[in-house]
Amino acid sequence: MAGYYTHPMFREGAPLTEGVQFFEDFLQGPAASATDDLASFDLVGTSAALTFSDTAQNGVGILVSNSTNPAFLIGNGEPFKLEAAKYQVFEARVNLADADGMSFFAGLAITNANPFSGSLTDYVGFFATDGSIKYGCGKNNNNVPGSGTSGETDADSGVDFVDATNVTLQVAINGITEARFYVDGVLVGKVTSNLPDDELLTTHVGMVGSGETISIDYVKVIAPRA
Repeated sequence: MAGYYTHPMFREGAPLTEGVQFFEDFLQGPAASATDDLASFDLVGTSAALTFSDTAQNGVGILVSNSTNPAFLIGNGEPFKLEAAKYQVFEARVNLADADGMSFFAGLAITNANPFSGSLTDYVGFFATDGSIKYGCGKNNNNVPGSGTSGETDADSGVDFVDATNVTLQVAINGITEARFYVDGVLVGKVTSNLPDDELLTTHVGMVGSGETISIDYVKVIAPRA
């Protein structure tokens, strides 16, 4: 009988009205190669490598940079947009092998192969250049996260990455008025200005560093359906 199944994300016979859910858990993946893209992500960076651990419980993607080149996983397409009165969440659980040896970024942004190149125009997320976890938003300007340029609002969370230790980074976005930033479930700050409000965005996780490694447990986004 139609309608008997009442799972919160699906009701048989009823239209799907719940939000869009993106989730990459790195359960199955490629051998190390710069051409090994996923259905969910493009692997970006000269000689960057992505492998999947065959021993880690729950699945882990291992991202490695080459020389001083960037290594990023960037979502295919730009399916997300911050809109008034709509709530969405970005979250990633990551493990940085040598946090102060890399420039790290995770969040939503306009597609950018190197967020630290000075051309990141619109973003909301976390970053670190010295092991200290920072957060912020930027819009309509060529930014380097943390540079304090016009069109950018950033702050220090007061929390440092611990090498080879998992940390969960979450940003909860309330329309185009506020983004609240959490580290391991603890609110570390909020931003109420310079949220990107007129651009389509996609997921970014990665770093710039010389032979650096990030282990990524998962990346997820929950967003409103247009």
